[in-house]
Amino acid sequence: ELLNTSFGDIITQAEFDWCQYYSPLGWSKRDYLINKGSKQKIVDMVASITKNAGKTMQKNLTTGIFQSTKAGTNDIDGLLTAVVAAGTTACGGLSSSDFSTWAAQRDTATTKLSLAALNNLWRDCSDGPDQPTLCVTTDDILGFFYDISTPLQRYNNDAALKAGFEGVMTFNGVPIYADKNCTANQLFMLNLDHVWFGVHQDCDMYYQEPTTPLDQWGSIGHIHWMGNICCDARRRQGVMTAITS
Repeated sequence: ELLNTSFGDIITQAEFDWCQYYSPLGWSKRDYLINKGSKQKIVDMVASITKNAGKTMQKNLTTGIFQSTKAGTNDIDGLLTAVVAAGTTACGGLSSSDFSTWAAQRDTATTKLSLAALNNLWRDCSDGPDQPTLCVTTDDILGFFYDISTPLQRYNNDAALKAGFEGVMTFNGVPIYADKNCTANQLFMLNLDHVWFGVHQDCDMYYQEPTTPLDQWGSIGHIHWMGNICCDARRRQGVMTAITS
């Protein structure tokens, strides 16, 4: 028989905007002079300021990942767009109203966490070996998971008899982490093969050397980051949005 030579629409392009974060770091000339008597003091002061700026940048990115509403145009789209939002919400310029497979798996009905509900979401996100690789949730929900998992825990040695489980808790062999920035009542099942940080190679925690402003007696610099969360298969991501117990 004749071979089918028609072109199939197997790839549709999604586009993600460049987003930016920065964190300032600076010190006054007064602080510099106070610490000038010891080279080590100056090093310690600058190291502390730089470390705090790095923590601020980390906090900004984490907040952007889990924010329930996009606070500013320069903020990353985060999991709000890629996973939490209804399928009709555009992600990467595409809406599942136009592409039925361009929607994440959402469980908005389960309020009491159970292994059955977790398994249902797991199956929805999976296709053969293409399965979730990471679960992220709140401290409270991780506690609920601990409670339903405790009766199933088996101890193979004396060290395991310590209070609590050793190491990271897992579901179907995948680690479950708690993040204090995760929105209340939500648990994410993410497949990191299909969702990732797209970062500009020239602005990946780029350190801008401190300069002295004309109208200030001190020095100020910045750490810059430019990128966004990208996703090429929303249907491989999942979220539970209503867990309360």
